[in-house]
Amino acid sequence: MEPVKIPADAAVLEDGHYLDHLATVNQSRGVTATEDILNSQGALITRQGARLDHGATQRIAKHKLSKPLEHQIQIEGTITTRILAEKFALLSQQYPDLGALHQKLDFDADFQALLTREPPNPVITQKLTVLHLQQPPLFGQALFGLWLAMLIARELGLPRHEIHMAGMAALIRDLGFLHLPQDVVAKGGSFTADEWRAMQGHVVIGQIIAQDVATLHPHIARAVLEHHEHSDGTGYPAAREGDQLGLFGQIVGMSDRLGAMRLKLFGTSGRNLRDTEPMLLMNSAASNRAVYEAVCALLRKSGLERTSINPLGDLPALLEQLKTRGAKMNSALPILSRLSMVTQTTKPGPAIIKLRRVAAQTQHLMSSSGLVSGEIIAWLEGLQRDTQPAENPFLCEMELLQNELSWHLKRLGHALDVFLALPGEHTHRAEISALAHKLHELLGTH
Repeated sequence: MEPVKIPADAAVLEDGHYLDHLATVNQSRGVTATEDILNSQGALITRQGARLDHGATQRIAKHKLSKPLEHQIQIEGTITTRILAEKFALLSQQYPDLGALHQKLDFDADFQALLTREPPNPVITQKLTVLHLQQPPLFGQALFGLWLAMLIARELGLPRHEIHMAGMAALIRDLGFLHLPQDVVAKGGSFTADEWRAMQGHVVIGQIIAQDVATLHPHIARAVLEHHEHSDGTGYPAAREGDQLGLFGQIVGMSDRLGAMRLKLFGTSGRNLRDTEPMLLMNSAASNRAVYEAVCALLRKSGLERTSINPLGDLPALLEQLKTRGAKMNSALPILSRLSMVTQTTKPGPAIIKLRRVAAQTQHLMSSSGLVSGEIIAWLEGLQRDTQPAENPFLCEMELLQNELSWHLKRLGHALDVFLALPGEHTHRAEISALAHKLHELLGTH
């Protein structure tokens, strides 16, 4: 695979990845040119009314266009606000806790009114349609984000037009993925340093898409850019923190994280939105305080009860997983401790500061959780020796929190890879490289 770079300007909107999506969509519904498509020199590439099959998109990909392609095409049966409402209704049927919370908070009338507050922009509905057809899981997460971001904004007492803005930002936050190599997007993890940088680039691309739509408020583009930034400075793309971050990006980021937990991590296991509380608490220092408190209030008002679900379905299997993962994480503690010390004494710079923050946060979470201590591992081993171990709700919560700690360790691994891929020599580079190797070996992420 060729190295992938993060695009820095609007030229990203002419990439071949989105063209590939359009050619595939054209096979099931018409994708046609609404005007003559010209290159930057005024030469005709595709005539008005022509369908964008693979041949047409390959021709277009060879040229710099006179104007962005998405302003010159249309797709049959694009997403409308009515379809968005219908798709959310289906999502809430698939995940009944969403429907229960929606009803308990009496949100349906507001949700419908906010959806139809402004006419949908053709470029946005075009890309949402492609996302729906080409990346159904991402479209489901976009719907979830739209809904939850508006609920959070309402709980914060924001004006209705700002509630709508928060929802729109959450809905379009991942459109940048349509402009990245699909073999990279589909991996879902174990990225190389180059691939991880490319994946992080989806927020930059998303910002460019939003800025290209004149009818969207600038706060929406900013929220898309910042929705993976954290209040403690451990996020991306710029590692901003605290007051440097806008409120809308923090709302969208929270809806994104909860969507990942509920739709991807929990799936159809029987766990519900209320079960996210332990992980929310673990990450509270990285969250905007007002947004965190608003989400906690929504969960308390939801009427949902915490569950005690063993995702493995078998207690001995759960005990073995908890012990094995706990032992690996315990072995990672010396690596994290040394990494934190080394990064503290390395010459300051944006990359090392970001790595230092991620390393320190990961070490703090691992140590303060108490979940990977020798005492806990010995306790789990004792339960394994018990011929009739009793079900323990704490074990199910421990599995959730171990998942979260695993995510933080993998994020640290990505941060190490990105740092080590940077050109130039750095103090302690050799030792940081050795520590990264040990961490990847321990996690099995080489």
